[in-house]
Amino acid sequence: MRVIICAVGALLSVAGGASAGNLPAWWTAPSTQIIQSGAVENNYAPVTTGQLKYVAFQAKVYLDANLSGGAGSAVNTMVASFVQVSKDNYAPATVGQLKAVAAPFYDRLIAVGYFTKINLIAHGYPAGWTDPYPWNSTTPVPVAQNYVPANIGQLKVIFSFDVGDADADGLPDSYESSMTGQSGGDGSWLSTLSGDGIHDADGDGISDLAEYQMGWNANVNDLNNTAETETLVYDAAHRLLSVTGRSSQGYSSDTNGNLYSTSQP
Repeated sequence: MRVIICAVGALLSVAGGASAGNLPAWWTAPSTQIIQSGAVENNYAPVTTGQLKYVAFQAKVYLDANLSGGAGSAVNTMVASFVQVSKDNYAPATVGQLKAVAAPFYDRLIAVGYFTKINLIAHGYPAGWTDPYPWNSTTPVPVAQNYVPANIGQLKVIFSFDVGDADADGLPDSYESSMTGQSGGDGSWLSTLSGDGIHDADGDGISDLAEYQMGWNANVNDLNNTAETETLVYDAAHRLLSVTGRSSQGYSSDTNGNLYSTSQP
């Protein structure tokens, strides 16, 4: 059953107050499309059982393609049990059902070392959130709360994970790990760099994003090496079009038109 829901951006979650903005690319990729382009946003609307099942199925497809070992046996068994054609697909899904479907995904992500907590904070959970699940997994909530209808905004936040970019900042975790020399732990080191196009960890006037695009180390201050400033020009899609101010450096362009350099001055 193919169910496509609306565009991104609410302020709700099972834990309360989380943002559904900045969802990962797999939500719009042709092979796993969930969000319909141009649809009217309605994040407070109840999510249906069919929508929950569809998003879970696409999440499984995404993990199968991007995790060694795939989504795992628990997710595979659950998704295989879904009834594709059922009148229940049009019934509102409850918070308890949303949690039950999401739990094996989070179990799998936690088992492979993905920073679920960092991802939840990146999508609006409080900065002090400590639970790896999108709900309090140590303190049971009143049973009645699990029977409350879930909404589309909650569904978006819970399935917002991107296994290549846990903090949803536009820089791959692998790059941030190699630049900071850190990995594992609670993932707090992911806050050192940011791919927002503004943050400049080494203070050299070149954003972390630009240094990533050029294959440079975002923690090495290039002004110390060249005594020159850089002027970077981007297009509307935030691709790097040109770099001036360092005539001795040679630049090449990749197949997408992004500039890069094989060596950092």
